[in-house]
Amino acid sequence: MKVFQPQKRYRLHPGYIAWILHRVTGILLGLYLFLHIWVIHYLAQGEQALSLIHIYIFDIAKYGDTLGLRMTMATNGTLLTRELVEKMLKANIQRVSISIDGATAESHDAFRKVEGS
Repeated sequence: MKVFQPQKRYRLHPGYIAWILHRVTGILLGLYLFLHIWVIHYLAQGEQALSLIHIYIFDIAKYGDTLGLRMTMATNGTLLTRELVEKMLKANIQRVSISIDGATAESHDAFRKVEGS
């Protein structure tokens, strides 16, 4: 006489579970890196970023300061005004580096290799 036995509960092999987790974390890491690089690229556009997002850049700097980070800013100085410098001070930006690529327009263009830059 054959006795009915309920089917055993199906279990996934631990190796298969590890493979799925590996794939999911890889996808999430790739997404994180893409977003991280995009944000860094967006914030690191120099004077373009300063003119486009100067409203938010100081809020970001204040937030970084509350986290205990040393906030710095690099600029060529062409868009600096008294108002922006006061905002930098309020945001506790501790260091500002100003790039000077040449004493004259000719030496600057020679360094940048772009005429009229």
